[in-house]
Order: sequence, then structure tokens, then C-alpha cells
Amino acid sequence: MIRRLTDIPIRTHLTLLVLVAFLPALGFVVYTAVEQQRAAVTAAERRASLLVDELAESQHQVIAGTEQMLGTLAELPEVGSRDTTACNRLFAALLARYPHYRAIQAAAADGQIFASGTPFSGADSVADRKEFRDALRTGSYAAGEYLGNGAGSSPMLTFAQPVSGAGGRTATVLLAEADLELLGRAFSRVRLPPGATAVMTDSSGIILCSSPSAGRAVGTPDEPEMFRAMQAAGDRGTLPGGAGVSIAPLAVFGTIHTSAGAPPAMYIRVTLPEELVHGVAVQVFLRNFFLLLAIVVLALAITRLLVKRSLAEPIERLAETSRRLARGDLTVRTDLSSGRSELGELARAFDDMAQCLAAHESERNRTMEELERLTQRAIAEKGRTDAVIAAIGDGISIQGTDFVVRYQNAQHKALMGDCVGRYCYEAYEHNTTVCDNCPLAAAFDDRRIHTMERSALRPDGTMLHMEITASPVFDEEGNVTAGIEAVRDVTRRKRIDEELQQRNEALVRSNRELQQFAYVASHDLREPLRTITSFIQLLQRRYAAKLDRDADDFIAFIVDGAARMQQLIDDLLLYSRVESRGKEFAPVDSGQALQDALTNLTTAISDSGASITAESLPIVLGDDVQLVQLFQNLVGNAIKFRSDAAPVIAVGCSQDGNWWHFTVRDNGIGISTDSHDRIFDIFQKLHPRERYEGTGIGLSVCKKIVERHGGRIWVESSVGKGSTFHFTLIGAPP
Repeated sequence: MIRRLTDIPIRTHLTLLVLVAFLPALGFVVYTAVEQQRAAVTAAERRASLLVDELAESQHQVIAGTEQMLGTLAELPEVGSRDTTACNRLFAALLARYPHYRAIQAAAADGQIFASGTPFSGADSVADRKEFRDALRTGSYAAGEYLGNGAGSSPMLTFAQPVSGAGGRTATVLLAEADLELLGRAFSRVRLPPGATAVMTDSSGIILCSSPSAGRAVGTPDEPEMFRAMQAAGDRGTLPGGAGVSIAPLAVFGTIHTSAGAPPAMYIRVTLPEELVHGVAVQVFLRNFFLLLAIVVLALAITRLLVKRSLAEPIERLAETSRRLARGDLTVRTDLSSGRSELGELARAFDDMAQCLAAHESERNRTMEELERLTQRAIAEKGRTDAVIAAIGDGISIQGTDFVVRYQNAQHKALMGDCVGRYCYEAYEHNTTVCDNCPLAAAFDDRRIHTMERSALRPDGTMLHMEITASPVFDEEGNVTAGIEAVRDVTRRKRIDEELQQRNEALVRSNRELQQFAYVASHDLREPLRTITSFIQLLQRRYAAKLDRDADDFIAFIVDGAARMQQLIDDLLLYSRVESRGKEFAPVDSGQALQDALTNLTTAISDSGASITAESLPIVLGDDVQLVQLFQNLVGNAIKFRSDAAPVIAVGCSQDGNWWHFTVRDNGIGISTDSHDRIFDIFQKLHPRERYEGTGIGLSVCKKIVERHGGRIWVESSVGKGSTFHFTLIGAPP
């Protein structure tokens, strides 16, 4: 819309401004015309109401005269006594005196006429006449309906007056038939304005009187819609089409009642023509409108002349100068800068601009050279940046806060396809909204870096496992303007992890089955071994002196082997029960566990003369039975593998975060460096059985116990310098 307005010439703009300037004057003229028309309608309505009142008053005099005459007759004794002869003479005399009455009659309550000023038959009845019924019903004076003219007679309007008898009940009804010429003469005495019409109807809508200008015959029905409108409007008012300020005839009506409370007996309507109601207001409006139109035309002519000399020609000069400047002629000038008008100021500014353009042209050339140099440098920097991004090996993309992909490096396109200009959730996941747990959405929300793993289909339909790191990008004011996503293909690592997981699960199953086998094997082997041992010992007791020396040696070897086999089975059973029979972890006082272990080793400590010291030990989370076994094995080994000197054993502890680091230090024979790991393997012995008895499973049990508690165990030692065993346990929660 604004662009279309700018395409309109300035002359047209100013013409429109002049027209707009005259709009308030036009509005005032219209408003004045409307107000004058409203005032004219009000005045005409008031004038028509006065005419209606005047017509009603003239008719009311006729009706009131008839009512007075019938009321006087009602007081006469001849009427009250129903003296037919006297009433006939009286009614005939009145008809002779008042020729505008066509008939005066008296009827009984049943409607049978018993007296008349004109000849009548004894069977005449008025029971079906409206005025008779209304007089009987209301007990008051009533008007009838229009009576058409028969042969040789004029149309009439009838009236009725009830006469009360004994007990106050109506016994007689007096009736009078008035010639409508009487009403017409009264109607014609009212002077109507030129073109105005007046109509009077009875209660059923039959025209009783009308002005000559109305062109309506007496006895014909009134306009149905107009009559129904008068009946619905009440006793008086303005009919639809005559109210407000519309250009239409104005119709005002009134009613005539024969008695208070009775329905209208007659309707009088006065209609004023359009010319009479609106003529003056329309003339004033047209005069003012054409006067205003002449002023507008004159103003437009003057405006266009001034625009041509003051604006159009200077603007054309400016336009021509602009075109020459656009063609590169920086020496051109407007030659309009001498004036003091706004255009003169504009021309001076234009000339100054042309001079500045000439001065800036050389500067622009220098700037373009510098820009070219910087562009080449930026291209080189971009090449290096792309090389760095490519060397990273990850797919890099930049997305706006609307999640539209703005940039992809080659690796990202190879992983996800070309997604520039598309929503990331649509391109990656084929979704219509942002993905659940989107790392980029989380980075936009909390302004932090988020990393997560997701899976998606490659463009070729294969599954791609990705590690996505999303980082927000901030502007100088700290607002998040974009996000960078680094996508790493971890499909191979995921596959390796899944294989490792499967192997770990298989290893766990294998260990579980091995532990079960060791337990079952050791448990099932104990019974036959016990039988063998018992019978060999029985054989040794019974036949020790009866066999030769070689047989005794053989039996001794068998007994010793059975004993060692029993020890191996017991140790294997103990090893298998570390996992299968372990208790649920709970807070354990490690100092008390050490004391229980030393109690179990009382004999060995006493026989060896060992000296054992311990620091204050903490509360740890673990299995109290297995911790006693752990301390018992380590301290027992320190006593067993002692040097010539008496054993000196020290138990210490230090805290490392949530973990406790325990040490068991001795002054024994020590362990060679190449055996530090091997000693924790099951059934591994560094010394011959003849020198140090045992099965070589004690340290394996220690390792299994520590690993079950989530810690680790190791040794620091060298031959002849004693050993220090280290292990870690998690501390109990506060």
C-alpha cells in the first residue's frame, strides 16, 4: 500500500491534500443539512399535529352536538315511558329542524324499534348495529360505523345514547343517523397547506371524510397498512416513514373517542408532502454544496499552478541532476541553491552531496583495494579454519536458535547428509518438533555444554551411533545466538562395547559356573577322601610292625598326600565361598576385625614370639567375616614367612577421599620383584612344601575378598627386606 502511494506524482498528492483539507468543510455542510432536515421534520410534525387537533376539534363539535341532543331526549318522560306516538312527533320535529340528521329512533333493549322520526315497520330492529351494541355494553354514548348510501340517500354515520330505566339498567337506546355532509362541511373548514392531505375513517377503516387533495372517495376502505399502523400506534403519533430525517412524506394521526375509556371511534390522518417537509433543507444543502464545490475547484487550480512553479520544475531539475550523478558525472550541480525555500536547502544539500561523492570516490577506490586485500586474507583464513575442522575428524554443524542448520563441514555431511537450511530434528530424526533430550535445546536453556549419545539412520538406511556435544555460541552482550554441534561416529566403539558387554556377561556366567563347580567338586571330594584317609590310617595302625620298611614309607606317603589333598579341598572350598557365601555389606569396625583375626592366630603368635602393632582403624563398608579372613591371612603369612629374627608386624591406615588405604608391614624374608603379581594367583607357591607348608591359596582369597569389596590389593617387597601388603576399602557412609 505504501509503495503504491509513493508511485503517485506529487501534484496528485497535493491535490489529494487539498481535497482532504476540504473534507471537514464538506462534513460540516452535510451535518448542517442533516440538522436542518431534522429541524424541518420536527416543525412539520408539529404543524401536522396542530392540523390533526384542529380537524379532530371540528369533528368533535359535531359528535358532541349529537351527544347533547340525544342526551336531552333521554331525559324526556315520553322517551322514558316509551310513548311511541309522542316520540314519533318529537323525532319528526327534530328532523325537520335539523335536516343533516337522516333519522332519529328509539329502540328497546332487545333492539326492536318502537319510535322513529321517519316511517318504520314494527319489525325493524337495530340489534346488530355496532353503536347499539356498544351503548348497551358500555352504558355510554357510542358511535357506529359507516352506513353506505341506498337508493336516493347519502352515506351516514350513526350514534347511540343509552337510557337508564328502573334499577339503573339500560332499558332504551336512542339512535341518530347523521349525514356525512355534516362532517364533511366541518372537515372543509380547516385550511390545509398546499399539497397536504387529510383523511378521517371510522373504527373499521372506512373513509368518512377526505380533503380534495387526498383523492379518496367516501365509503372506500383506507390503505390497509396505513390503517393497521394507526391502530397499533395508539391514540396519536407519527407513522413509520415520517419519523427521523429520511426524505419521505410525513404522516401524523389522531383519534376521536365518544366517551372516556371507549376505543377510538374515528381516526384522522394528515399527510404533508416531501416538498413541504424537506424542500427548504434540501435547497440550503444544495446551495452550500455547490458553493463549496466551486471553492474546491478554485483551490485546486491555484494549487496546481503553484506546485508547477514551486515544486514540479525544481524537482525535475533535481531528478535530472540525480540521473547524471548516477551515470558517473560527479561535476554536475543543480544551480538551485540560491533560494531560501526548503527546495533551496535541499538543492544546497544535494550539491554538497555531489561534492562529497567526488571527494569520496578516490577514498572508495583506496578502500576497495584494501577490501580486496582483506578478502584474500579472509579466504586464506577460512581455508586454514576448514583444514583445522577437517583435521579434527568430527562432524561439525552450526545451528541457529530456531534449530535451522546454517553450516556443515564435510565430515558432518558424510554422516548426516546435506542438511543446510533444514530443521535439524526434521533432517536427523524426521520429526516435526524438537527431539526429546536434545543436547542443543539443553545448551540453549542452561547455556552450558551438553554431551549425549544418540542413534539415527544414515541417508543410506544403516544405523549410525553418535556422540553429540552441543555448545552454545554467545554474542558480545552474552546472548545465545547459535549452537555448535560436534558429532563423532562411535558406531565401531558401540559395537566393540556391545561385544565386550557380551563377553563380560559370558565371563560372569563362566566364573559363576566355575565357582559352583569348585564348590561342588570340593564338597563332593571330601567324602571319598575322608574314607581313603580313614582306611589308610587304620592300615597304618594295624600293620605298622608287620610290614617291611618300604611298606611303612608307602603308607606314610599316602597318609601325608591324603592330608594335603584334604587341605587343598578345604582351601578350594574357602575360595569358592568368597562370592557364593558372602554376606550383604554393612558398616564394619576394621579394628575389631583385626582383633578377631589376632585371636584366631593366638597360638602362632605365641610360638613365633611375634610383635604386632596397629593404628586406630576406621569403620568401613563390607562383610565382617571376610574382613577377619583378610587380616588373618595377611598376618598369618607375615608370621609364616619370617626370617631368623622374631616377626615384627605393623598394621596402618590412611584416608584417600572416600577410600581407606590399609598396609600390613613385616620384617620377613621378602618376595622377589618378578613374583609380585604371581603370588595372588590361586595355588601359586614360591617355596618348597618341605620348608613352608600350605596350598598357596591364601593370597588368592585375600585378592578375591578385596575385589568383592570394590578395592584393590598389591605388594611392595624385595628379597631379605620384608614385605608391605597394601589394600583399599570404601569407607562407611556417615
